[in-house]
Amino acid sequence: MFEKVTKKFPYGAHTVTLETGEIARQAGGAVVCSMDDTVVLATVVARKEAKPGQDFFPLTVDYIEKTYAAVASRAVSSSAKGDLRKRKP
Repeated sequence: MFEKVTKKFPYGAHTVTLETGEIARQAGGAVVCSMDDTVVLATVVARKEAKPGQDFFPLTVDYIEKTYAAVASRAVSSSAKGDLRKRKP
C-alpha cells in the first residue's frame, strides 16, 4: 500500500539520508532526514481547498528537544557562565 523511498547523498564528510513513506502516514507529507547521530522528522498537513475569504497562510511550528540534548546543552551553558564570571574584573 505505502512504498518506502530512501535517498542518500554525500554532504561534505557526511552522508545525508532522506526517507519517506514509512512513518507519519496520516500526514500529507513526511520526511525523516538523518546525518550521523542527528535525526529530524518533518511533517506537513494541509487542506485540499482553501477557506473562502482567507488572505493569509497560517503556519505552526512544533519543536521538541529530547531530554538528553537539553541536559548536554545546559551543562555546556552553565560551564560557559562560570568562565564568564571568572573573566570579569
